[in-house]
Amino acid sequence: MLNTQESRDGATACFDAMKIIEHIANNGSGEWSIDECFKAQRLAISSAVIAAGEVSARAQGVIAAMAEYIYSCIAAGPPNLDNWRPEATMTDQEIAENMSRYIEIG
Repeated sequence: MLNTQESRDGATACFDAMKIIEHIANNGSGEWSIDECFKAQRLAISSAVIAAGEVSARAQGVIAAMAEYIYSCIAAGPPNLDNWRPEATMTDQEIAENMSRYIEIG
């Protein structure tokens, strides 16, 4: 593992993003609509991707999936990884289909 100023700065930015994710995930208090939940989740994910700075698209995908997992763990408990897929792995059409499924359930 690297122990440079740049890696420490990245770790600090990640930690700050985790605080933002936690704040967003805890802010709903079960009163959000499904649409508001998805918007909050995407805001939380964006905070992590932005914190990473300039990285490859592949690294952005890794960060986005991990951030979504962290958000999900805080907001609703750990997802079942055998059934759950982060949005970062989905096409736009799959995201829309996934959202509509939750809206129908909710």
